[in-house]
Amino acid sequence: MAGFLSLAGLYWISANLIPGALLKTDKSNFSKQELRALTKNRSLSNLKSIDFINLLGNLTDLGLNKEAILLLENLIIKDPENPSWRLMLAKLYLDSKEFLKAKENVDLLITIFPENMAVLELKVLISLNRGEGQEAVAFLQEIFDRKQDDQRLLQGLLLADAMLVSEMNDKAEKVYLKLANEYPLDSEPVLGLALLKKNQGDLLEAHTLLRKARQLRTQPDQPDELIDEIATKWKILSLQQNPY
Repeated sequence: MAGFLSLAGLYWISANLIPGALLKTDKSNFSKQELRALTKNRSLSNLKSIDFINLLGNLTDLGLNKEAILLLENLIIKDPENPSWRLMLAKLYLDSKEFLKAKENVDLLITIFPENMAVLELKVLISLNRGEGQEAVAFLQEIFDRKQDDQRLLQGLLLADAMLVSEMNDKAEKVYLKLANEYPLDSEPVLGLALLKKNQGDLLEAHTLLRKARQLRTQPDQPDELIDEIATKWKILSLQQNPY
C-alpha cells in the first residue's frame, strides 16, 4: 500500500517508514530507568544495527523520545553513511512535534535521495503538520509532472493524497482519475476516489468504487480484509455481505 495515505489520515507513511515506525524484533521488558542508563553506556558503540533498532523500539514504546533522539544523533555521528538513522531521527522529531528539526533532517535526505518514496512521504507528512499543504502539493506536482506516465503511480498517489488532506478535492479527484486511467489494473487510485466521495457524502458512489476496487484486488468469492475493514468503518455492510 505504499503511497496510499488518505484512507486513515496518512496512516501508511506513519507506519511504513524504513525501518518502519522504529520496528523492533525484541520486546524486552526494560524499565524507563534501565533504558535511560543503557543509552548512556559507552559499550553501545559495539552494538549491531538490529540491536540499536530493538533499543530504539523499547525507548519509543515507553515514550522516551528524547533518549531515542539522542541515541540516533550519536548513531549518525558513528555511521553517517546510513540514511535509515537520519530518516528515523526525522520521524522521531516529527512525533515529538519538533517540526523544524524534522524538516531539516528530511531536507538533507532529499538532497541525496530526491525520489526515494519513504523520504518523499515523510517530507510531505512534515509539511502537512507544519500547515504547509500548498507547498507540499507544489513540490509533489513538480515531481509528478516530470515523470513518465507509466512510472509515476506512487508519486501521483502521494500528490493526490496530499491534495485530499489539504482539502483540494477537485484537484485530488483529477489526479486520481488520471492515475486510474493510466493504471487501469491498480486498485489504489480507485480507493482514493472512494475516500474522496465518502468525504463528500456520496456514499452510493463510494460504495460503487469500493466494489470496483475489490474486483481489481481479488478473485470472486475471495476475502479482502482491507476492503472489508473500510466497508465496516464506513458502515457499508452490504459490501461485505454481497460484494459482487
